[in-house]
Amino acid sequence: MVAGGHSCKSGHGFALASGGHDANFVFRKFVDCIKKDDVIYLDVEITNVGDFTGRDVIEVYAEAPQGLLGKSARVLCGFKKTKLLAIGESQTLTVEIPINSLASYDD
Repeated sequence: MVAGGHSCKSGHGFALASGGHDANFVFRKFVDCIKKDDVIYLDVEITNVGDFTGRDVIEVYAEAPQGLLGKSARVLCGFKKTKLLAIGESQTLTVEIPINSLASYDD
């Protein structure tokens, strides 16, 4: 698995994105990836590196293999919103992704 340029051992491909309006507001750092039972847990650390107090939303997208029917390049499979972060403050969020939500079907 790849998330934010880091590798994990679950075998799924993920991309991290921010739902925030100001790309300079946060620094996102991939922390860990754990598969337990039928859920993947992605830990992401968010730091407010901007000039204002604010919130951010971390969005996790999965890529499914392309079959004969074609699929979206990426599908939103999880998201989490931070608390109100002061300048310089960090928060680690855990995004839970049920394995069955990553199922891909083709004829």
